[in-house]
Amino acid sequence: MYHRTIILYGRTEEAAPDDSGSVVVSWKEAVNFSDMAPHMLAGEYESAVVVPVNSTYGNDKGACVRITVDHAKTNFKGFTATLWLGDRRLAAEDGLTVAFDWVAFVPCAESLA
Repeated sequence: MYHRTIILYGRTEEAAPDDSGSVVVSWKEAVNFSDMAPHMLAGEYESAVVVPVNSTYGNDKGACVRITVDHAKTNFKGFTATLWLGDRRLAAEDGLTVAFDWVAFVPCAESLA
């Protein structure tokens, strides 16, 4: 068995938070998922590092939203991003959507058999 770190990247358009201020992103949304899927046979997905960047156009409130990743909710299916407006979680009633780009570094194990 050997280990490799695969890199997934994507863009989430018009992300609107749920009641907890979060957005769930599936690994399948990655631009390069079909290329990397064969390597995601088994892995330490809870230790994936995800770097989100707010790419909302303009200078309104949506462009000011900060994005964090909840590593406790990162698993083999994807990750959960939390959207923040100032010091509070963005709420659905704020009526804002956010576009964000992300890169994930996912350690995986593969068998040489």
